[in-house]
Parts: sequence; structure tokens; C-alpha cells
Amino acid sequence: MNQMRWAALRGEQRHLGVLRLLAAALFVFATLGAAGTATVTGRLTASGGAVARRQLHFENRVTGDIFLAPVAANGTFSADLPPGQYQLRDERGTVMVPDINVGEANLSLGNVSAPSRWNPLGIFDSERVGEAIVRSPAPSTADLPEEGGFIEMPSAPAAPGSVNK
Repeated sequence: MNQMRWAALRGEQRHLGVLRLLAAALFVFATLGAAGTATVTGRLTASGGAVARRQLHFENRVTGDIFLAPVAANGTFSADLPPGQYQLRDERGTVMVPDINVGEANLSLGNVSAPSRWNPLGIFDSERVGEAIVRSPAPSTADLPEEGGFIEMPSAPAAPGSVNK
């Protein structure tokens, strides 16, 4: 009887050890995921007042990755960004803050002036979605012919013993 209780106790200790190991692994993964980003905040203004409900984006200058930062009703915006060099751009792509160095610590840009719509130099910074090059119902990963049109796929050979109609 004593041996059975000892075996049960060892089994419980084994389960507690596994649970402790899982808890430690979960803690490590949770802290690693949060350690790689910094929160960048600011307030979009024009003529001294807040500008509301716009879509700003941070563009990584090395990778080209884009992180959206919607502007709230009071003009504030924020985005969680991994460390790197960024530009803050408005909806049309005009660069508003050209050189933002994001590290591990949170960063406040303060008041950021919205670009004027009549800025003649803004034409060099602006971006837009281009016209579609391919017009096809096929998925973008399909192998399309040079001339356009569709390729007739050959039918698969009939399996032995089946009737091919």
C-alpha cells in the first residue's frame, strides 16, 4: 500500500514539473513577443487645430513595410513599430516626418503638421495605387500567356476501366 501511494505521489510531482515547465515557456514566449516593438504616438494638426479621421502610415525605409496609424477624432495617432528607420506619410504618400529612428523605447512625435494640399513639392513625395496591368479572372499567381486570353487545359486521361464521355 505504501508503494502505491509513493508511486502516485511521484506521478503528481511529475505532472507539477511539466506544468511548471509549460508555464515558464509561456512566460518566455509572451515576453519575447512584446519586447520587439515600440509605440510611436503623435497629434496631427493644421492651422493650430487637430485634424481628425485621416489615415497615416509609417513606411520602413529599409524594408518598405507599411504600418497604418489611423487618426482619432481628437487628432492623435499611434502605431506599434519594430525597431528601424521610418518615414511618416499621409494618405497620398506625402512625407510628413522624413527621418524617424525607432528603437526599443516608446517615442512621441508631438504635434505633426498636416501637409498643405497646395504644396508644389508634394508631387515628388506622393504615391498612389497604379492602374491594373493584368485584367483577368485568373488569380494573380496564374501563369498567363503573353498575348492575353486563356489557355485551354488538356483533360486528364481516363483511368483504366472508366468511361470517358
